[in-house]
Amino acid sequence: MTTQTLGDVPPGCRRRLLDHYGSTAAAWLRAAPHLLAEAAERWKLTLRSYHDAGHASVVALATALDGTPLILKAWYEPLRYRQEITALQTWAGGPIADAIEAADDLSVAALELIGGRPGGGAPLSRETQMVAAAIQGLHGLGQRGTLPDLPSLAHFRREVVVPRIRQRVRRLNLGSLEPLVEEACEELPGLREDPARTTVLHADLYRENVLFDGGGHPRLIDPHPLVGDAVFDWAFWTVYYDLERESGRPADRRLSDLPYPRSGDHAVVQGPRGRRPPLLHRDQRPREAEDREGALHAAGLQPGERSVTTYILRHGQTDYSKRYLVNGDPTRPIRLSEEGVRSCGRAWAVLPLHSVRTWLASEFPRARQTAALLMGVPKAELVVIGQLNELDYGEFEGRPFLEYAAWLDHHGGERRPPGARESQREGIRRMLAGVRAALEHPGPRVLVCHGLLVSVLLWHRDRSPGDAMPLFFPEAPCAEPLAVTDEALHGWLKALLTDLDGEGASDGDGRGGAAILRAEGGSAVATVDRVDHSPEEDSPHA
Repeated sequence: MTTQTLGDVPPGCRRRLLDHYGSTAAAWLRAAPHLLAEAAERWKLTLRSYHDAGHASVVALATALDGTPLILKAWYEPLRYRQEITALQTWAGGPIADAIEAADDLSVAALELIGGRPGGGAPLSRETQMVAAAIQGLHGLGQRGTLPDLPSLAHFRREVVVPRIRQRVRRLNLGSLEPLVEEACEELPGLREDPARTTVLHADLYRENVLFDGGGHPRLIDPHPLVGDAVFDWAFWTVYYDLERESGRPADRRLSDLPYPRSGDHAVVQGPRGRRPPLLHRDQRPREAEDREGALHAAGLQPGERSVTTYILRHGQTDYSKRYLVNGDPTRPIRLSEEGVRSCGRAWAVLPLHSVRTWLASEFPRARQTAALLMGVPKAELVVIGQLNELDYGEFEGRPFLEYAAWLDHHGGERRPPGARESQREGIRRMLAGVRAALEHPGPRVLVCHGLLVSVLLWHRDRSPGDAMPLFFPEAPCAEPLAVTDEALHGWLKALLTDLDGEGASDGDGRGGAAILRAEGGSAVATVDRVDHSPEEDSPHA
């Protein structure tokens, strides 16, 4: 019995493959309908129609026995089929089209149909930020375990990119500009990739290769996978994704809004205004390399090993935090407000949800609720660390922050409030130990904690040399992740604990050596902005 096919490949698809591969693809194009039909019969799928897309494959729509819509994809090149399936397996569970079935003998695979229809669904708001987070998530998955056997970026640059540039130069007849292009080609072999950023690259991040699922979240499809420096994907995407289309603003004015992965404390792509650093280092040792080795050692890494990122954020808003009331008792059932729940949805745009390996939170209900909302469905396992708990406020529990602040201003950070089990400085030390404990868990990781800890970390990030640790810190925003590499975070913890050790014994009024920040014309507060302390207005909060 002859297997029913969809008939001849669509003319547009046929033309694109012949343009791409030449006349040698003609025989395969005649066989492709039968390859798709055989795969469909093998997997008990019903073929529906062709989807006229792609330059290296023939694509059809199909339906499983349970009614699930799928994509059936047949590759002309068996090697490209194997490479793409290898990449999809590496990125399994990430922001991709999942591979449901694969037939190596046919070079055909059944893939998830994103959004349930060709072309996918509509994106959520902040499309650019969402896609950037998906790319970062893909890179995080690509760094797990042993790198797969895929072509290297260096090989691709040498064997594909440079010959293609020279071929186009000849066709375009650039005249006096041709020597400049040739000089650039000769310099390319001198570019050196950063091993700390090596991952599995998508390497084909055109806009048409980014679809959106039914929830509006991006999925990256049709990779041309390579192994190499992640900066290649960022550069490719920045050039070819048409970043100006979303908002009409020039792309270079919006790059700083994107959650690019970082190497040490420096953005991989975004450089100082006016002049950007080279995307790939040349063959000389960067001047700052020696300075990084000490921090790498503290993070338990050897030079060249990959560092991962911790995303630290304060829980979402509660009615207590909105009114600047303090809560240091985890047994009180204080949960997020409606705005707090909504803020967790906004945090999705900057967290690499698909690559997070560990979720951590304090024991407080509001922190655990925030983590649960961020994790989504199905929920990952949550690691609860009591050392991350909010400060114990003693008799100030449930009262306005300014009452506690007035007491703290008078007695200092080394003295325990009445009824409390710890002073402010003891609490900060405990929280820093909690962060250090979190670093023992696999990364990338998300850590949901409380305002004081995030405020301390933000202050340290922005401090000037010689600044003493203050008694009051700028207020931390709710549900806004602070991304820090392990390398940097170990350095921060060491410096902050050294600050605490150096404050010495408490003096007569219990202040220790802490400096106190004051607003103009008022008492010490937890913000560096001027604040009116009239009773009718909300009080600042640490």
